[in-house]
Amino acid sequence: MINAVASSGDDATAIARTVTSWAAGPHLRLAGGTGPSYPSFTVEADSGRTEGPRWRGVLALYTSPHGGPPALEVRVKTMCQTPPHNRQPYRSRLTGGLHALGIARLDREADLSGLRPEIPLSELTAGRLDRLLALIGTGSQTSVPTPPNPKQPPRHSTSLTPSRRYARLRAASPEMAPASRTGLSGAAGLAPGAVRADGGAGLGRAALTGRGQRLGTGAGIA
Repeated sequence: MINAVASSGDDATAIARTVTSWAAGPHLRLAGGTGPSYPSFTVEADSGRTEGPRWRGVLALYTSPHGGPPALEVRVKTMCQTPPHNRQPYRSRLTGGLHALGIARLDREADLSGLRPEIPLSELTAGRLDRLLALIGTGSQTSVPTPPNPKQPPRHSTSLTPSRRYARLRAASPEMAPASRTGLSGAAGLAPGAVRADGGAGLGRAALTGRGQRLGTGAGIA
């Protein structure tokens, strides 16, 4: 392939060598063309897909079987069908970057997303090829899937049962302590048989058990 391109001049040879060197990078590989009558090769990018074809052709460099000038085919359509460029923001970024390269063949197309434009090698001088390869290389590396997130350890529940929650609130709030007993008159309660401060005797246990019980030997409580 390099020998076939060499007949088109030093610039074309340098472009072919640059493309083959670039294809030796990560997530890329070279695939052969159709034979000596039509010398060519394809640069394929690893799409990271687990279903369907994993390797997708993104560039093809070939010479014309009829003696025409060699050209570099940019398979924009294939790239736009491959993640992440199958989503609109990434697709627009790719096609916008291609239009910004200043390559006349690409500038003639308003919408590149469904095309495979062939660029004459004479339009890829003055650093345009390097910028083109950098743009495509960024997309091919982005399409490789990232490993899944590690599993997070299960979280233990820290919720309290209603009884524990109530006990904690009682310990923190003195106002929630149980109310003191009150006597039958509404004053502070007295122990059975105790003497009141005003001199009166407190009620015995028998008086608290119900009506009709006697207190000592006195009359029953009505």
